[in-house]
Amino acid sequence: RARIEHELGDVLLAAAFAGAYLGLDPEKLCREAVRRFEGRFRKMESGLEKPIAAHSLEELLAAWTRAKSSEA
Repeated sequence: RARIEHELGDVLLAAAFAGAYLGLDPEKLCREAVRRFEGRFRKMESGLEKPIAAHSLEELLAAWTRAKSSEA
């Protein structure tokens, strides 16, 4: 687990450096990604007829794909 955490930390840092190199604000981009994820999740959740735990992984992935593809 420690090795995975170490490597993932390196990947995240490299992505932040790449964004900064391109003149982008990595923190802003991350906040926007979280907002998109939350919006997709809420849309997916509202499209389900049963609680999330009552659905199979395949059903949830299909609902996620529908929510994501319905974005403008």
